[in-house]
Parts: sequence; C-alpha cells; structure tokens
Amino acid sequence: MDEENYRNEKINFFSNLKGTTIDRVLNTLTIVPLIYLVSIFVKVLILLKKKNAKIGFWRSFLVDYSLYLIPIVFVFTLLEKWTDTIIFYLIITSAILYLISKSTKFDNSLQKDSIDKSLDSIEIKIIKMSISSFRLCVYALTTVSILAVDFKIFPRHLAKTETVGTSAMDLGVGMYMAVHSMKLIRNDHIDPKDSFSIKNLPRKFIAELKRSSILLIIGSMRLVSVKSTNYIEHVSEYGVHWNFLFTIVVVKLIVCLIQPFIRNSPIRSLLLASLIGFYYQYFLTRKNYTQYLLSDKRDFTSFVDMNKEGIFSCAGYFAIYLVFQAICLRINQIINNKEPNKKFRKTFKCIVTLIVMNIVFWFLLQHSSTYFQA
Repeated sequence: MDEENYRNEKINFFSNLKGTTIDRVLNTLTIVPLIYLVSIFVKVLILLKKKNAKIGFWRSFLVDYSLYLIPIVFVFTLLEKWTDTIIFYLIITSAILYLISKSTKFDNSLQKDSIDKSLDSIEIKIIKMSISSFRLCVYALTTVSILAVDFKIFPRHLAKTETVGTSAMDLGVGMYMAVHSMKLIRNDHIDPKDSFSIKNLPRKFIAELKRSSILLIIGSMRLVSVKSTNYIEHVSEYGVHWNFLFTIVVVKLIVCLIQPFIRNSPIRSLLLASLIGFYYQYFLTRKNYTQYLLSDKRDFTSFVDMNKEGIFSCAGYFAIYLVFQAICLRINQIINNKEPNKKFRKTFKCIVTLIVMNIVFWFLLQHSSTYFQA
C-alpha cells in the first residue's frame, strides 16, 4: 500500500463517526469507578492484615496496575460489548469485599477520644482523596483512549465524533476540563480577600501563565512533531494549528481574569456559566455559526479561520469549567465550615450537592437534546 492510499484509509477510519447514545456512554464509563472501588477494597483488606498500617509503594503499584489499569484496557477494547455483565459482577465483587473487610478483625491502637478529635480532619482527607480518585479515573481513561483510538480494537462509537453526537472521548475532554477546576478543593488554603482584589489581577495572571507554560510547551511540541512527521490528523477536530492543550491554557487564563468578579461565589460562577452557554448556543443556532464551524472551507490567510473549531470551542469549555468551579466552590464552603461537625456530616452534604447537580444537569441534557443537535 502506497503512502497516499494509506493516508486516505486512515482518514476514512476517523471520518463520519457519530458516537452512540448518552445512556450507553454513561454505562461504559460507570465501569471505571467500579474497577477502582474493587482495587480500593483489596488495599483495605491488605491494610487490615498488617499492623503497621502501611501498604507499601510496590504492593500498592501492583494492585493498581493489575486490578485497575489492565482491566480498563480490556474493558475499553476487547470486553466493551459485555459492559452490563461486567458492571453486575463488579458490584457483586465490591459488596463481597466490603462484607469481608467489615468482618475482619484488626488491632486498633487508637482510643475512641483521639478518633473523635481527628474525625473532622479525617473526613476532609476523605473528600480530597475522592477528588484525587476522580482525577485518577479521568487520567487512566484518557491515556487508554488516546493510545487505543488509532487501532481497530478500540470501538468506533467510543471515539470522538466528527460533527455531532456523543461518545466516551467527547465526555472525556469535558471531564479533563473539570479536573483543572478542582484545584479549589485540592488547595489546603484559599485566601478569599486576595482573590477579590483587582489590583492583584496582573500578578495572578502572570502566575497562572507561568503555571500553564508547561501546557503551552507540550502543545507546541505536539504541533511541531505532528507537522514535521506528516502525521495523519483530523483538521476538523481543532483546526490546522490548534489542539486541546491550547484550549486548556486559554480557558484557565480567562478564568483567572474573571475571578475577582465571581468572588468565590458558586452562584455567580453558575450564573456566568449559564449565560455563556446560552449565548454560545444562540450564536450557533440563530446566527448560523454552526454552518460556518462545520464547513470545510477555510481562509488560509486568517489564523482564526484556520483554527475556528479550536478557538470557538473555548467558549463551551469555559462554560464547563465554570460549572465545575461552582460545584467545587460549594464543596469548598462545606469543607471549610467551622460549625460543630457531626459524624461525616460534611461528606453527606457533599454527596447531596453532587446528587442534586446530577439530577438538574441530567434534566437539562434531556430537555435540550430535543431542541438542539448534540
């Protein structure tokens, strides 16, 4: 096969991808946290058998690699057709491991008083560890998908859609943007007064630009390597020069500029996200920007026109970032609440917040899908 035929076949391999239903995507993605839950229970059983309460790096690495990463590779390739069966057995396995761990006796050297005193700090650590677990799931899913998508073993309905539709990789980029908004919870301390000051905005912008410089460097390296090696790419995804790393940088810099106006308020962040999403959809549908963005015609003398898909997508990702920032700000308020805390009351409030937000956004998704193309 000559190079021209190979390129055409490769382009056809990535073309006309429509994705699948949102229910099937969520069904597939549900497996990732369930697999992680099984690996956590295995670690708990190992800890309960040990007296020094340390699992060790290599043992932890072996458990994560064998019970988490390898199963994800198989689930998103060879075993994707049996997701329902896998989910069922993962739930059963998690329940069995939980019952075993609950019935296991271990040497508890801590007194009840010391446990009660440290309960609040333990609960905060659990909440932050949950965030780290979500990040791990997103990174694992992203790594497997990016490396496997070039091969036929990766189901085509999970790959990114070309124009409209929903797939696991489409949700993946949204979740990746959510990960970057979670620094508000990962940080141990956020000075609210410093965040409100417009005078500190130039300093904060420069600091954010320095933190994002690694993304700019990696994105530039990807651009140079793709162009220099003549690697086959789908220009309709982000444009001629643009890529997702540049999108993350732009969104983070814009978010940095508007922080003094949000003032650490989840309501303001959510309202701003709603306004941006509404007007972005308005311009797409009422001002015929959809036709412009989906068109293959480009003015190669204009940088914006050459990278229209990536540049205009920043508005949507900006809204996604603000939505998750609103959720993170609310969870951060719960964590930093100084009122007397009952047993795992903060955890309960965080779970309720996430459930309510899930219900609201699920309703909005079902409602909007009847009026707009997704």
